[in-house]
Amino acid sequence: MLLPTPFWHTHCFASDRGLMNNRPIGVDLLRRLTLGIGVTAAAALLLCLTTFAAAPRREKAPNPHWQPDACATCHTLDKGKKLPITPENADELCLKCHDGRKAAMEFHPVGRPLDPEKYARPANWPLVDNRLACLTCHNMKVGCDQNLSASSANRMMLRDYRSGPNASQPFCQNCHKAATYQKLNPHVMLLPDSDQIVEDKCLFCHEKVLDRKAMARTSKPSLKTDQLSLCRDCHQQHKDAMIHSHVGLKLSENMLAYMHVREVTGLKSNIGEQTVAQAKVAGHKPIRMVPGPAGEIACTTCHNPHEQGVFPKDSPLAFRAMRLVDNTRLVSPVHGQTWCRHCHDF
Repeated sequence: MLLPTPFWHTHCFASDRGLMNNRPIGVDLLRRLTLGIGVTAAAALLLCLTTFAAAPRREKAPNPHWQPDACATCHTLDKGKKLPITPENADELCLKCHDGRKAAMEFHPVGRPLDPEKYARPANWPLVDNRLACLTCHNMKVGCDQNLSASSANRMMLRDYRSGPNASQPFCQNCHKAATYQKLNPHVMLLPDSDQIVEDKCLFCHEKVLDRKAMARTSKPSLKTDQLSLCRDCHQQHKDAMIHSHVGLKLSENMLAYMHVREVTGLKSNIGEQTVAQAKVAGHKPIRMVPGPAGEIACTTCHNPHEQGVFPKDSPLAFRAMRLVDNTRLVSPVHGQTWCRHCHDF
């Protein structure tokens, strides 16, 4: 039987967040789970939870900022003297830690030119080769000030930082003009009460507007950059039920066969090992929840970034599309324990 990783973790983390802090899983948790899902399932869940709790975690980068003995983390030392960090090398240096795994990832993109018609950059905020850089908004020297700490008000080392009653405007409006700084949801793709698409929404992620009548995948989405970078530009706070994250994990042939069988049989009944084995021998793979180009779990393996109605109802491109509610917000079907049965039997 395949371990039901996502369901167990979603259930446990919602009811007992202590696991995330490596607190022991006690009898009380088992008793509560037994009442809800039965003795056998609770025992399997407890085994699964203890296994993952003991698994090695992704190492976090130590925070060198405001640490007097950590200067060499960022600076090259010459006879004990700190050499300056050149602006051209700053982005690469920052991203060695701030990749979203070892340390928090900045959601704002870098390396882009600024359109003066849309942005009003303060004169003392530097660019690198006329492009936006980490140093444009962040002053790393703040992290070297021994009179401050990580718990200080300006812990993000923002330039010209003001807080409280002295903050006359949101920080982002230092560059973004209020008239053009409107929130954009590229996933709301259809005009109100219409099936007409807003092509600019397509071009937010894609190089070109794709064929809306497509009834099969081409594996050529013409994305502007890699999928993970596109998604993380906005969804940097994505929560994953697995400690080590789904995204990036290589899908085995056995899992791909299982996912195919699920697409054929539905989610209601459990699948026998023989059925999966037959699908594996036949080389069957999912056509709705497809892996990334290297056979890995991608954001779009589970999530469909398109609004319901963009593609024909029977097209695999329309599977688990987001539904617009109250003409204001999109609701994704990717939630709850039932959804996890696409990949995990329990």
